[in-house]
Amino acid sequence: MSFGPKGDLLVTVDTMGSVRLFKTGDATQIANKAGHKDQMHAVAASPRGDVCASADDKGVVRLWSVPDLSPLRTWDLGGGRVDGLVFSRDGGVLHIGSSDGAIRRVSIDTGASLPALRAHQKGIVALSRDADGRALVSAGRDGRILEWDLKGGFIAGRLRADPSEILSTVVSPDGRWIAAGGTSGTVRVWQRGSGALPWFQFEASKTKLFALAWHPTKPLLAWSGVKGTAGILELARHAPKEQPEK
Repeated sequence: MSFGPKGDLLVTVDTMGSVRLFKTGDATQIANKAGHKDQMHAVAASPRGDVCASADDKGVVRLWSVPDLSPLRTWDLGGGRVDGLVFSRDGGVLHIGSSDGAIRRVSIDTGASLPALRAHQKGIVALSRDADGRALVSAGRDGRILEWDLKGGFIAGRLRADPSEILSTVVSPDGRWIAAGGTSGTVRVWQRGSGALPWFQFEASKTKLFALAWHPTKPLLAWSGVKGTAGILELARHAPKEQPEK
């Protein structure tokens, strides 16, 4: 799932191939589009606010207009599940986490492929970026959570995590924190750049957390799990009063 740039819209996907758009305030569904033949586990809203993207388990990525969800463009990566999508800060580039461990990049305006980022030895389970667009975070099935410097294209940091636990990650709007959801329904929060163990953790659900989304202006974290379960958490209720030292 992914919030729109103002936090008033939330775009989600279901395992049956549909993309859904909701109003955040009252959870009213604005649009519902069946656009994929295979299951989907990745969606992203552009910071421009005019488009969103979805991807399925066969490597098909689609671009949609907002708010009517009209189809705009399609990329076929040639097979392999896609679990992570994230736009660049200006909305011009879409980053795609592939099953072979590569972060592929495509131009939204032209559709052209751009040089990929490669470091994970196994498939990528989640992608996210900070609000400034300078850092990208990738989580892989190889048990690594990597922080990328997008301007230089190199790895700027690493976090320690249980490889069997992490299914989703998201960077806070101020770029200070990384939250990750896992198979046990637990949310873990790290201080970015620390490389240390999580600052704190708490149980959000009894199900697997396939997706997380940080609200752009409030300390709220949305999550989605299995069988259509979803919720929104207020992090201030769970975080320790004192912040960890760097």
